[in-house]
Amino acid sequence: MHIEAKNWIAQNDRMPGPDGGKFRVYGTLTVGHSGFVPSLVKCDKHSTASTLALDITVEKLEGVFLQAVVDKAVSFSVSEACDSIESVEIYYQDQLLSTIDNILVTH
Repeated sequence: MHIEAKNWIAQNDRMPGPDGGKFRVYGTLTVGHSGFVPSLVKCDKHSTASTLALDITVEKLEGVFLQAVVDKAVSFSVSEACDSIESVEIYYQDQLLSTIDNILVTH
């Protein structure tokens, strides 16, 4: 299956309070129809001390779906700020799809 990725943002949220103190990655994936449900999961195979690697996984729902290109939002988060992460790599089927080098830091 072919997918396209866009609008990637990595955020190191250092804000205090219940909604702060998280590291988030989010973006948009374009898939072949609405029956595909993509998600981001941590990939230890490609991760290093300064690079968070994420795999795109795609679940195919049972049923009949209109064969139309659809944008799906995906996200990944950890419940703590991660000052050691300098970049994020996004993989699909073991191929590097995108790299985020500009981590948004919020205080």
